[in-house]
Amino acid sequence: MSDPTPYDLTTGAGLIACPSCDALHVEEELEPGETARCIRCNAILARPRAGAFSRIIALSFTSLVLIVGAIFFPFLEISRMGIGNATSLFGVALAFSQGWLMPLTVAVLVLIVALPALRAVLLVYTLLPLAMGRAPGTMPSPPCACPRRCGRGRWPRSLSSEPRSRWSRSRDWPASALARPSGRSAR
Repeated sequence: MSDPTPYDLTTGAGLIACPSCDALHVEEELEPGETARCIRCNAILARPRAGAFSRIIALSFTSLVLIVGAIFFPFLEISRMGIGNATSLFGVALAFSQGWLMPLTVAVLVLIVALPALRAVLLVYTLLPLAMGRAPGTMPSPPCACPRRCGRGRWPRSLSSEPRSRWSRSRDWPASALARPSGRSAR
């Protein structure tokens, strides 16, 4: 462990409490592979989690598969004296899709299906580059597909993060190419 950081007893900043015995410890930076333990009961306070990104990414993909299963496979079945009926989540939502109950259908589908699916997709989008050692949202560009093999990726030039002049931006957008920077017409 390295040099201890300053702590504040009034706010608790810089302190960590043992989850087993409530002993207070000064929060310190851990070296790679080092584990922080309680001095009183030897419980683990902090440790590196190898493969944590991979587990979260795998669980996100698993939740997407389970969401699809929850939508289309029956989860409610009623049977009495040989006569039965089964319905899925999608069937329940569509049962209320006529008339003034349409907002209920939209709310059910958004809250039960769309938000968890969006959360899983955004977790993968954020953590996959981190697991590969890059910053979030920076996936490698695919190779250029143009016949000239110019070396640029397939992404539109307007989405790249390099600064460009006003003239190069106006070349990319036909509507803005009609007016030059000086205000004169292009023709």
